[in-house]
Amino acid sequence: MSNAPQTARGLTSHVGALFAGVFSALILVLALNYSGTPLLFLAYATSLPIFMAGLGAGALASLLATLAGSTSLFITVHANIALIYAFLYGIPAVGLSALALRYRIGNDGKTYWCPIGYLIAALPFYAAILFAALSGLTLMQGNIPVDMTQEALRAVVSQMEEAAKTSKTQIDLTLIKNSIESTAFFMPSLIGTAWVCITSLCLLAAQRILKKRKWNLRDSFELREMRMPAWLVYITLGLAIATALLRDPYLYYAYNMTLLFSLPYLLTGIAIAHALTSLMNKASVLALIVFYIALTIMPVFMLLVILLGIADQWLDFRHRWAGKPSHGTR
Repeated sequence: MSNAPQTARGLTSHVGALFAGVFSALILVLALNYSGTPLLFLAYATSLPIFMAGLGAGALASLLATLAGSTSLFITVHANIALIYAFLYGIPAVGLSALALRYRIGNDGKTYWCPIGYLIAALPFYAAILFAALSGLTLMQGNIPVDMTQEALRAVVSQMEEAAKTSKTQIDLTLIKNSIESTAFFMPSLIGTAWVCITSLCLLAAQRILKKRKWNLRDSFELREMRMPAWLVYITLGLAIATALLRDPYLYYAYNMTLLFSLPYLLTGIAIAHALTSLMNKASVLALIVFYIALTIMPVFMLLVILLGIADQWLDFRHRWAGKPSHGTR
């Protein structure tokens, strides 16, 4: 691209953003109406059109898309669905689009865009704010968040048992029943982690689609070079220390926040693994398969990958292997 980014493409782009917002809302409606079918997974792509509007025509376009989607849901479905859409899909897409399009002109005359690590690091903060807000509302109503989560999980298990009886299917839910208490304890971080991953994938997919059509405003994201901002590691380590020291009821919040803020370093560790395997030539594919299998079935290995991502903050593994100085994007 040229040294200066392109500007938004005017009225045509903004009209397109409105259509993108309506299409995004339609995706969510289809997912909700067919929640008992594979169409439920369409919900994962709800923010994709908003990201495409933002990364292709500017942050204002993503804001227009969010307003169009929220308004259409408010009119046709329900106000609660419109609020969920706005807070889970619209607002994050607007914020990330605005952040992604930030840039500076270096002394060499090149354009340096906001690094992908900064975008990923912003997501746990937003998830933490939502978690705190929902927890506060729950406490104001005289309920305890963990207890409410346990009740919700028990209700889901009961529905599964009823469905099994109706269809005359034998399903042993003993293990699920026995693990409800422990599962409820880390459910917020589990949901938050899934949301961060899905939102990140929508961001990357939107940029990829736009670049293929040459509609992108910024350069592509360099995932192998992904690094988190320096200040994030101190927040993550501080939360980990708090988790080790605190007891109930504060342990619940510290534990979930630690897991949530560790996710960016898990992704950094994965980026390091990809950079390392790229040096293996023919064995790289096999090495990545083994890596992801271990990551999936071994929680201890996942912890090691997180620690690898944290250690990279100071040791800068990828540039050491490449024999290059750091780009200074931390």
